[in-house]
Amino acid sequence: MAQWTTANTTECPTATTQDLQKLAKLNYNSSHSQVLVTSSQLVENLTSSADNVSRDDVSFAATAIFNQVSALGKDSGFNQNISKQVTLSSLKAVDNILQVDPNNIDSSPARRIAKSMERMVTNLRVGKSFEQTERNIGIVVQCPKKNTTTLGYSWDEQGTPNFTDPAEPAEPLTESAVAFHIPGSVVRNVTNHQEMSNYAVCPSAPVRFILYRTQVLFRDASLPPNTTLASQVISAQVGDGPLENLGDNVTMSFKLNVGVTSNAERYCAAWDFAKDGGSGGWSTDNCFVQHSTSSDNRTSCSCTHLTHFAALLTRSPGSSREEKPVEEALLQYISLVGCGLSIVANLGTIVTILAIKTLRKKRHHRMLLGLCTTLLIFLSLFTAMLYYKHNATSDTTCKAMAITLHYLLLCAFMWMSLDATLMYHKVIVVFEQFNERFYKLLIALTLVLPLVIVGASAGATSGGAYGEPAKKNGSETSRLCWIDNDGVFYGGLVAPMAISLIYNCVIFLRVTVAMRLRGKTQTATAQATNVKKVNLLRLIL
Repeated sequence: MAQWTTANTTECPTATTQDLQKLAKLNYNSSHSQVLVTSSQLVENLTSSADNVSRDDVSFAATAIFNQVSALGKDSGFNQNISKQVTLSSLKAVDNILQVDPNNIDSSPARRIAKSMERMVTNLRVGKSFEQTERNIGIVVQCPKKNTTTLGYSWDEQGTPNFTDPAEPAEPLTESAVAFHIPGSVVRNVTNHQEMSNYAVCPSAPVRFILYRTQVLFRDASLPPNTTLASQVISAQVGDGPLENLGDNVTMSFKLNVGVTSNAERYCAAWDFAKDGGSGGWSTDNCFVQHSTSSDNRTSCSCTHLTHFAALLTRSPGSSREEKPVEEALLQYISLVGCGLSIVANLGTIVTILAIKTLRKKRHHRMLLGLCTTLLIFLSLFTAMLYYKHNATSDTTCKAMAITLHYLLLCAFMWMSLDATLMYHKVIVVFEQFNERFYKLLIALTLVLPLVIVGASAGATSGGAYGEPAKKNGSETSRLCWIDNDGVFYGGLVAPMAISLIYNCVIFLRVTVAMRLRGKTQTATAQATNVKKVNLLRLIL
C-alpha cells in the first residue's frame, strides 16, 4: 500500500544558492554599469548570514565576485564611483565568506577569491590613496611620490593600517601585527618600465596591499603536521602585475599568533598559486628569515619578489621546550670543538715561532707564521658566526663577514702554495735561491691576489654574492654568512683552491722523486768509495 513520506530536501538548492548561481553566470560591460553595482550588492547581501552559506554558495559567490572585479579591468568605461561601489561591496562579500565554516571553503573557490582580491586592488579607480578595513580583510592603495626612498605600512591587531616612517625602514613596529617596507628603487623601476593604464592619476607606480587576518584561503595540505601558519597573511603589489627578482629586497615583520618555543624553526614563506596542481601552497624559495630570536614573538623576513607572504613555524617532534633538535645540537657541538682545537693548535704554533728567535729568522717558519695567523683569524670568525648564528645580524654585517671569510680562506691556500714554492727552490734549485726582495714580492702576491679575486666577485655582483644561503630554504637555523652565488662560489673559491691544490701536489711529487733519486745516487757513491777502500787495503796487505 502506497503512503506519503517526508521528502529529503537536503540536496535541493536553496533560493540563495539559485540566486548566486545566476549571478555567477552574468557578464558585465560599462553600458550596464548599474547592473554591475546591483549584482555586487546582491552577492554581499546573500552571503551576509555566514551560518546559512553552503559549500555551493561559496563556490558560486567566488565566481560572481571574480567576474565582477574583472569587469572593472576589462572595460575602461566604468567611472570612479562605479569602481568604488563595486570594490566596497565585493570586499564586504569576501569578508562575509571568510566568516563561513572553513569546511565549506574548498581550495578552488579559495583560489578564485584570492585572485579576485588581486584584481580588485589592481582595477580599483579612486584617488591617490584608498584604505578600507573589514573584520577579516583590508586593502590599501597608495600613490607614492616619485622620489620616495621607502614606502612602508603597518597594521595593528585590529587590521587598521598606518603609514610608517620611511626614515626607519628596517625597524618593525613592535606593537604591529604586520609591517611591510618596499624600497623606493622598486617603485621607480616599475614606474620606468611598466604602463599603469588603470591608475593614470599616480605620478609613479601605485603600491597595493591586502591584509588577511584569517588563514582560511591559504590552507596548505602539503605542510608537515608539525608546521603551522603562524601569522596573518599580507599581499603586496607594485604597478599592475607580479614582480620577481627585485633589485632590492622587500622586508616585512610578522607578529606570531602561536606560542613560540626554543625548539621551533621559523620560515618566511610566499604563497605559490601553481603549487600542488593549482591548489596552491606555501613556498620558502627566495624568502629568508632576516631577524628573530628564540624568545621573540616576531619574525622579520626579506624576499626577492612580491606576492602573498606569511611566517611559518615548525616544531621539532619529541624535543623538550628548552632543547634544540638533537642532530643540530650535536653537529654544532662537534663543529665548535673541532674549531676550538684548531684555534688552540694555531695559537700554540704562533707563540712558539715568535718566542724562539732562531725560528723567526727562517723563511719557512715565517711563512708558517703567516699561514697559522690567517687560519687563526678565519677559525675565530667562523666559530663566532657559528655560535651566534641564531642571533640577529644586519645584512651589512653578514656581507662583511662573508667577504672576510672568503678572503682569509684564499689567503690560507696562497700561503701553502708559497711554502711549496720555497720547498721546490730549497730541494730542486739548490744553488739558485731567490733573494729577500723576491721573497717579499711573493708575500705581497699572497695577500693581494685573494683581495683582487674577492673584490672582483663583490664588484661584479654589487655585493649580492655574499649573504645568507638560508634564503634558499627560508630557515632561520641555517643562518650562516657565506657566499650565496654559484658563479662566485665555483669561480672565485673552488677554482683557485683547486689550482693551489694541484700546484702543491705537483711540487710534492717533484720534490719526493728528486729526494728519492738523490738518495740512490748517494748510496751508489758510498758503495763505490767502500770498494776503492777495500781494494787499497788488499794492495797494502
